[in-house]
Amino acid sequence: MAHSLTSLAVFQSTTHKEMVRSLHVYGSMEIEREFLFEKKSCYVEKETKPLFCLEGFRRPEISKGSVLCGTWRCIFVFRFNHGLPRFPYLLCISR
Repeated sequence: MAHSLTSLAVFQSTTHKEMVRSLHVYGSMEIEREFLFEKKSCYVEKETKPLFCLEGFRRPEISKGSVLCGTWRCIFVFRFNHGLPRFPYLLCISR
């Protein structure tokens, strides 16, 4: 059975600004991805191992500006049944 996206958080590295990690929650399925964004092109998905504990992500205190694992700052949070937040410029296709 397919699940709809229920939560999404996007984190930018504080040490390597071009690195971005995302946490996706689809019902009970959790996926973590990492990307390298280049200034004059799109992005490249990198191979990665899970870094974040999704239980922490689900807590209400994780919000834009939160820092996880010491070097990943949250730049975007989406939660089902909440208004759609504004997308950071880094994530915009037309940047």
